[in-house]
Amino acid sequence: MDEEIIGRIIKLKLNMAEKLIGHLPEKAASQIKDLGKIILKSLNENVQDTKEHASEKSGALTHLNHVPIE
Repeated sequence: MDEEIIGRIIKLKLNMAEKLIGHLPEKAASQIKDLGKIILKSLNENVQDTKEHASEKSGALTHLNHVPIE
């Protein structure tokens, strides 16, 4: 899928969620927003870990071993 389309869909869904949360009681809205922040923080950490592991793996692949040619 196109990254731009995915970004637009996510933005649309977040805007809709924000409007729905605006209709909830203040305490419930606050709890949902806090949960959302925790989820986003966890996702961000996971992405960072994935990037670090990917760079470690790609670093190992750039090393060439001695290969005899007959």
